[in-house]
Amino acid sequence: ESILPTPTLIPTPVPIPEIIFEIDNLPENANEAVFNEKLKETFNLYSDLKDMNLIAIVKLEKIEFNSQLNKNQFIKPVSKSTIHFNGGNLNLILPDFDASTEIFLNEEERTNLLIKGKGDVTLIVPQDTKKKIHINNTMMINGEINLKVSNQIESFEVDSINFDSNSAISVKKINEGQQKLDLKVHNIAANYYSNGILMDFTILDSITIYQTALLNFQNVDCETAKIELKMITFSDAQTGPFLKGAFKNPPSLINVSKSLSFDGYPEKNEEYVIVSGSFDENKCIEWLDKVELGDYGFNSKNCVDNNDLLANQENKRIVIKSVQDQPKDKNKLTKTQIIGIAVGCAAGVIVIVVIIVVVVICVKKKRKVN
Repeated sequence: ESILPTPTLIPTPVPIPEIIFEIDNLPENANEAVFNEKLKETFNLYSDLKDMNLIAIVKLEKIEFNSQLNKNQFIKPVSKSTIHFNGGNLNLILPDFDASTEIFLNEEERTNLLIKGKGDVTLIVPQDTKKKIHINNTMMINGEINLKVSNQIESFEVDSINFDSNSAISVKKINEGQQKLDLKVHNIAANYYSNGILMDFTILDSITIYQTALLNFQNVDCETAKIELKMITFSDAQTGPFLKGAFKNPPSLINVSKSLSFDGYPEKNEEYVIVSGSFDENKCIEWLDKVELGDYGFNSKNCVDNNDLLANQENKRIVIKSVQDQPKDKNKLTKTQIIGIAVGCAAGVIVIVVIIVVVVICVKKKRKVN
């Protein structure tokens, strides 16, 4: 007997509460010292609100920034503003309504820049001082981000990218041809219900995808990365895929695990698609070999043909499923056990009723004899 799964509520992303305010009385040509003193003074007014994001609206065309912001402190400039990032760590929320932001970076190799939102961002470095940009923080994307960088930049690297909702990111050079630049990312996470497009990426360390999320690979190198697929339910309405697109060489590992503590096992022979798309020749089997099913009830993995045929490529999907009855859990009840208990309880009630009736009849008879 297979164990009845307990229904699992799929998490709905809950945004962190925000307090949004303007920085008042800023002179139009505020220098670095004036701006950062005013910024610090304004954030201190809300210092008790540590569980909320504090967002300071800055209505300056030119911002001279050199501050150490806490993780819940952000600045949000107006459209078409220019930020001179002279030092510190900048937590930036991009302006609304498809606005553009221009950021002048300093000469340090690593940049403590956190970017959140969507829009166009241009990163400019001092002429001939460096050929690499390394964002030493997280990009939290909830739309399309178009990054442009100085023409001399040869390498663009980011510590981590988190995808929320429908998201995409691209990196190009400023020159007229807008030559594409490969984006190197150490860690990527796709949150619940997100849909991220990865184009011209190299992923170095890890990819974490929560069930209900989807990442679309287009020219992605992930050979050194480990992929973690986080199951949150065995509902037949959430059977994948986690990844789709075009696939070349496989990652170092694909691990299937649970992200939440939910009960039960997958239904027997219910297929869950984890990867689907076009594979270079013979690559689906190589990806399949990297799949570790863990101890969650899955015991079969296969490469299965999709319907459409592709020239010189394999149009396949990788499916995992359970092909045998799951082991009984001593702490859980099977269908037969539940039925047995119900029948036993009903029988017990009937026996008690019969005994009571017999006793009552006997008492009445005895009274009549007396």
